Amino acid sequence: MASPIRMIGESIKVVDHDGITIQECVGNAATSVDELSLALVKVARPTSEPWLTIQYDEYIHVTEGCVELHYFDAEKKESSHLSVYAGQTALIEKGTRFQPRFPVGSTKYIPVCLPAFKPERCAREEGTEASEVSMKLRELHSKEIPSPQEVNNKYDDINTIYHMCQKTAWEERKSQAKAYFPPTFLADGKMTHATAEPERLISTANHFYTSSKGDWICLELNRRNLEQMGIVTLFEMAMPVGEKGVDANWEDWVFPHIYCIREKEVGVVEDLGQFKRLVGEGPSCIFWPLQSVVGRLSLRVKQLDVICETKTKDNVFIQVGVAVQYRVVTESAYDAWYRLTNPTSQIQAYVFDVIRSTVPRLELDAAFESKDDIARAVFEQLQNVMKDYGYSIVNTLVTDLAPDSKVKASMNEINAARRLKEAASHQAEAEKVRQVKAAEAEAEARYLSGLGVARQRKAIVEGLKSSVSEFSDEVAGASPKDVMDILLLSQYFDTLSVVGANSLILEHDPATVANLQGQVGASFMTKKTDLLS
Repeated sequence: MASPIRMIGESIKVVDHDGITIQECVGNAATSVDELSLALVKVARPTSEPWLTIQYDEYIHVTEGCVELHYFDAEKKESSHLSVYAGQTALIEKGTRFQPRFPVGSTKYIPVCLPAFKPERCAREEGTEASEVSMKLRELHSKEIPSPQEVNNKYDDINTIYHMCQKTAWEERKSQAKAYFPPTFLADGKMTHATAEPERLISTANHFYTSSKGDWICLELNRRNLEQMGIVTLFEMAMPVGEKGVDANWEDWVFPHIYCIREKEVGVVEDLGQFKRLVGEGPSCIFWPLQSVVGRLSLRVKQLDVICETKTKDNVFIQVGVAVQYRVVTESAYDAWYRLTNPTSQIQAYVFDVIRSTVPRLELDAAFESKDDIARAVFEQLQNVMKDYGYSIVNTLVTDLAPDSKVKASMNEINAARRLKEAASHQAEAEKVRQVKAAEAEAEARYLSGLGVARQRKAIVEGLKSSVSEFSDEVAGASPKDVMDILLLSQYFDTLSVVGANSLILEHDPATVANLQGQVGASFMTKKTDLLS
């Protein structure tokens, strides 16, 4: 496919007579374009043209001065005219007979003709002899374009073609083992210029490359070898290089042009608007302007991401994300180019149809569980439809199921509550175990503590008993009561020692021991009385 922005020609002066100059910018003379013509017209002094009858629609936009269009008004059955001033645009319909008049000098306007102007499409009422203007126009438009068969017959036997390039650029690409592309490759519509006639090399180089400094080399290329590598050479009319137009004397020159179809691409070649053939990766040559590469189709796998909103059986709106991976079938590239204008829109429509007929039969939870089933349904539907248009569906994936944010929040809350319930149950069970174990431990501890206290008290009693008995035996006249008083006093002083370690001050006098003895004795007597009663 040619570059979307490219040079197609240069303006040419088609009329310079009697104060009127016409510079054609687009049309059969300037750019070999027959669909429309556009020109700049300058009128230096008041004048007029002969009556004209045109076989095309003509738009006239006046930028300076005034143009009067005289015609016969069939409804009023009288002559009339329309004055078009600067900034205004008029339409002259196909088949109209009119006369342009220019009442003032310094008039400028832009005529646009659909289809393009040709002498045979514009009858000029000039009398028996054609004017100088008519002869000039017929001369400019009388050059015949050779048929494709004529061009083929003339250049089919040529096997060697030549291409000039700068030595430094060529050596650099060779050292890097990379493909060489001329600097204007993209600007020229991904095409490389060449020539089949060596004698033209110097003249073309001097025309296009005078501003390029440095050494140049000439590459000799073999067309048959190029074709074996998938590179097809096509002979075309002379074309601009970058922004530099062709020489005015090259109008009948034909050059071999090498078009490049990239790896994993297929090019579509048309001959005068009719499909000619498909070309594979590598450079290709076509007979321009009779032939042209009208498009390129990538054979790589592409991915289309589709977001479809629908609702489930339980009335929950969700957005379903589907990724469709597809590619052009090489053998069906013709169908892919000519039968389908916008494959992505077609795929998207079928994805919507499948999703909105499948998901509404499922509840929300079931939709999440059936992602593979949804993807399979989309794949089968697309595969059956798109194969007729030259496309193969590689895979379909349901990449996302996103309910409304409120539904999503409620689902999260339900799940969180269920998990909190389970956590509380486990936590209570754990607390029960902790308390049971703590109670068992406390019971065991108290039991062991009781055993210890009992043994302690038994040991104390045994010790006291032994002490009283030994003291009574050793000291004559000492009664057991005296021994108990002495032991009680000893324990009292031990208590004072322990309390004194904490720096506590207690009142003390010698009667305290007797009082303490009396209190302890009274306590024992009380206990004894309670037991006897």
